[in-house]
Amino acid sequence: MFAIVLWLQSLQQPNIMTTRRKAIEPELRQRITWGFVIFLLALCLRLLHTWQISSAPFFGLRMGDADGYHAWARTITDGNWLGNEVFYQAPLYPYFLALVYTILGDSHLIVAVCQCILGAFACVFLTDATWKMFSKPTGIAAGLMLSVYAPAIFFDGLIQKSSLDLFLMCVTIWLLSRAQPIPTWKWSMVLGAVIGLLILTRENSLIFIFVILFWMLVHYRHDRRASLACASLFLAGTASVLLPVAIRNQVVGGEFHLTTSQFGPNFYIGNNEHASGFYQPLVDDRGNVRFERADATRLAEEDLRRKLSPAEVSDYWSGLVFDYIRSQPLDWTRLMFRKFSFVWNSVEITDTEDQYTHAEWSLPLRVTGPLFHFGVLVPFATFGLYVTSRQRNQLWIFYLLTVAYAASVVSFYVMSRYRFPLVPLLIPFAAVGLIQGYDFIRSSSRLMVSMALVTTTAVTLFCNWPILDKMSMYSVTQFNLGTHFETEGKPKQAAQHYRRSLKYHPDDATAHFNLGEVLLQQGNLTEAITHFQRALQIRPDFSRVHFRLGSVFAQQGNFQAAVASFQEVIHDKGNVPHDVLISVLYQLGTLHIQLGDLQEAIVYLESTIREDPQFPEAHLNVGLIYSELGNTEKAIKHFQKAIDLESRYALAHNNLGLIYLDQEKLEAAIHYFENALQLHPDYADARENLNRALELQKKNAK
Repeated sequence: MFAIVLWLQSLQQPNIMTTRRKAIEPELRQRITWGFVIFLLALCLRLLHTWQISSAPFFGLRMGDADGYHAWARTITDGNWLGNEVFYQAPLYPYFLALVYTILGDSHLIVAVCQCILGAFACVFLTDATWKMFSKPTGIAAGLMLSVYAPAIFFDGLIQKSSLDLFLMCVTIWLLSRAQPIPTWKWSMVLGAVIGLLILTRENSLIFIFVILFWMLVHYRHDRRASLACASLFLAGTASVLLPVAIRNQVVGGEFHLTTSQFGPNFYIGNNEHASGFYQPLVDDRGNVRFERADATRLAEEDLRRKLSPAEVSDYWSGLVFDYIRSQPLDWTRLMFRKFSFVWNSVEITDTEDQYTHAEWSLPLRVTGPLFHFGVLVPFATFGLYVTSRQRNQLWIFYLLTVAYAASVVSFYVMSRYRFPLVPLLIPFAAVGLIQGYDFIRSSSRLMVSMALVTTTAVTLFCNWPILDKMSMYSVTQFNLGTHFETEGKPKQAAQHYRRSLKYHPDDATAHFNLGEVLLQQGNLTEAITHFQRALQIRPDFSRVHFRLGSVFAQQGNFQAAVASFQEVIHDKGNVPHDVLISVLYQLGTLHIQLGDLQEAIVYLESTIREDPQFPEAHLNVGLIYSELGNTEKAIKHFQKAIDLESRYALAHNNLGLIYLDQEKLEAAIHYFENALQLHPDYADARENLNRALELQKKNAK
């Protein structure tokens, strides 16, 4: 890797090993030596973390996105490397995983070790970049900072693409730190290719293309020809990475997408009247990657009442966002400020596994996490901006990248791993503030020093203001562990983790509901109902809880309570999966039969049939009601449809036979009674009805 670093540098400084060899060799030796030291420190910390965390009960469980990435990588290793549809998630990391699986195996530990090595090299690139931009001590400080930065250590141990994000971001900074007065074509193309790879891991970094193009045109404006050539070659390098993906999407999915088709749904999740600033699935409690694309497509198609392509689905959700912004601009502005404050807050917002739970098992996280976190990094970087203000003409590209990337995160929704690429952009300035801060205070005017200290103090307060609850992050991990064990069919372990989740976040309605579900599986009906009711106190419109309570009340024979619960589900049917809606309509129909309200039962059962015409039980029950009401024509129609859908449906054969028996169509009646008995020889009612039909047939024959 050090050889690669030197080779990459030669792209920008082709004469480094010849004309200036004597002058530069001592500095190169120092940089290599310190790079090696930083590499070893970073690698040791990451390997120690990985070794300790590997003994945790949750290590290797592949929850949330990790499960999706693993499944995708296994599909690639099984031979389906091209895929079957337009990419919905950024594709580079699954292909990276597939490469590791193919060469070394699909062990979580092996992947974590590979990512630890990648993370250690990221520290080397940032060290060298900062050394080049500022000074040797500052470069060493930057490398040490990234080496011990707890979230960086944490992410390298997960099945997550954050490790690739960090590496590619550090390489980008390294290349930009070597921008020369006259750019070379190799440097421009390599920079473009690296940005292309970064986009294939973190799609919102697409904004970097525009930022870097703008910078190139301004930075090299003294030579218009050189600036245009540099920009063109940069675009060519980016296209060399992105165009194959776009062509693949066109060939496989029939649409041209540079990366993925999930822009619209993600944009909507972060920008709607119910948005919190965090990730919230489009359908309650279906936040798994397995459901995201299907739910986004289904909801859009149901609203527009037609089939949609991936691009049309994305446009649908984007359109809802723009409608929201136009109709509620003040509410959207408040939401944006809320997300802005989340981006810069010290708490690491998690969506699957949190750093704080991992710290209970990891010495590196326990030691470094409280000492050096985002709430420390940002104030130091702010102070560093003042320290380096005289170099702003050379550094403004890094200002632009930081602002642009932060804006891209705020535009969607906030999670720790989404803001993580900001870290290598901030660390060089934090290192300057640490190393050169004293000299700055001594040599600068009182006004400048006062402004720097006041601003840094304000930023410190803003970033560390307790707007987020760190304990709720523990709750997220415990909840996801509970979900994992519930899916694995281990209700006892699932209940333990749901209880721990509620300990940290007692007002989590979903955790109460899920705990109630696993308690039902264990036969603890009373406590399950208690948790269901608690979930409804927190979220009165929680349709899944109403559905479950309705089922429980129906089993207990409390039909009125069951009907009330199921009707609450119908009121929120926009957020109810289609299969659940069908089940609720059907159960409402059967419950009204139990209550003797046949007209209301018909309404719900026919609604069931409209939603699912291939539902034989619904047709049977409608037939029974029409038979009871004397409408034999409709009864025959529905009984026959039930038989057509399920030929072994003995009950439908018997009831159809009864209608023909009442009409004295004895041959048809005998036919259906015999069919019922062939399907179920012990069917007493069918045998009795057949005997009656045969006696009538004999009597009529005489």
